[in-house]
Amino acid sequence: RFDRQAKVFSAWTVTVKHNVAEGEPAQPGYVRTLNEFDCIQRRYRWRTVMVYSRVGSLILQKDNPTPEWVSGYQGRGQDPNVRAVCDDASIGGIAAPTMAALVITLMQKWDAPASSQPPAAGPAPASPPTVKAPAPQRARP
Repeated sequence: RFDRQAKVFSAWTVTVKHNVAEGEPAQPGYVRTLNEFDCIQRRYRWRTVMVYSRVGSLILQKDNPTPEWVSGYQGRGQDPNVRAVCDDASIGGIAAPTMAALVITLMQKWDAPASSQPPAAGPAPASPPTVKAPAPQRARP
């Protein structure tokens, strides 16, 4: 559990994307980002970003040479990652035993035949959901 009164602490965020590269054809994968959160001033900054292919191969790793703080309030309200980390607020109902299982399950949904998919209800979201790794499960006696 994080000390929510700490000045700054680190947490990973993972975003599953239909296309982690620019252009076509689309290359599904995921982006793992190490962020620092300042919960007192409600801001964050990224330190390291890693882009992985669908099969988990590292495509790109980059450290932030000028880690500027970004306000946790952007556009339509507070950034969901700031809320999840600083307020322990849930930002989704997705769970899996490992991050790999979660990513694979989400990507397999993209591959399902169109006939098995329910009809779309309105426009697609502008970006895929940010997922939070599930909390470790305790062994049951």
